[in-house]
Amino acid sequence: MKYTLKQVFEDTALQHRQVDEEMGEVASNAVVDEDFNDFIVNKQQQQRKNSIKSASTLRSLRKKIHQLVDAYTAPKTFAKHEVLSKARDDLEDVIERKVKVSSREIYRYGEYLERRGRRIEAVLFYQVCAGHSRRHAVPNKAVELMADCISKIFGAALDFVDDEHQHVISLMYGLLRWIRDFESADREAISLHEARGLRVIGTFQGLLGEYKDEEESVKQALYVLESTYGSVANASRFKAYSGCLFSLGTSFKNQCRYQESVLAYGQAIEADKLAGDYEHEQQRKQSIIITREIRDEMQRKWQKVKEYGSVYEEHFTAQP
Repeated sequence: MKYTLKQVFEDTALQHRQVDEEMGEVASNAVVDEDFNDFIVNKQQQQRKNSIKSASTLRSLRKKIHQLVDAYTAPKTFAKHEVLSKARDDLEDVIERKVKVSSREIYRYGEYLERRGRRIEAVLFYQVCAGHSRRHAVPNKAVELMADCISKIFGAALDFVDDEHQHVISLMYGLLRWIRDFESADREAISLHEARGLRVIGTFQGLLGEYKDEEESVKQALYVLESTYGSVANASRFKAYSGCLFSLGTSFKNQCRYQESVLAYGQAIEADKLAGDYEHEQQRKQSIIITREIRDEMQRKWQKVKEYGSVYEEHFTAQP
């Protein structure tokens, strides 16, 4: 028997009370109404036994899942990769065998945990979601959902302590490999969502001050899109491409390479104009406005560098 995700994770105290009340009701009715047909009495007794068995099985399942979640989220465990991997794999196995659930439901549960501030649990369930989608989702949707999970892990992990960040990057790379190796999906879908994943990883590296790694990740994302679609013009049909160019500009900005930053932001604007997958035209306009504002700021800084040279770098860039 498989249970729903709601049954597994909601408080079952009320469910247990309801079962007990039903059992008492059955016994009471059997005594008061002597005209009960034996068949009806036997059927009610069987229903009571089934209710007891179901409640007991559900309690055991909840206990097992909570133990695995606790093993993953225990203090200082997040630095022990082998322990984390085993807890995640065991949780995936239990959910696969005992829980009737869709990949998107697991994803939404991760979002719920994140809203409640249970961020390490959220990271765990985003990984479980990605693994579940590999086995059950339509291939092109599976790689999309895996890329979504990379983005969600990025958001959930922003407040983690420094020694946990490198493990988060390794987790995201693990999901990225799943996307790359998902042969049943279309090549275009794999490349598009691989690039999305690489951009997220690069952004995370940039926030950690690993600017060269950020630059490399974003350039790799651009290469994936350009090589798959054959040209810059073809790759520009997707907003992911302009997004990667924007991130490349940000990487150059982080390294105070203002001239290169201006060029990358300019390319992002031109690519945005060609992108055909914006849901609303206002989103494209807003993206272009934001990118243009940052490009113009970098242009002013570049002019200052040309005018003042190293003096600007030493003094002006230190200003808040």
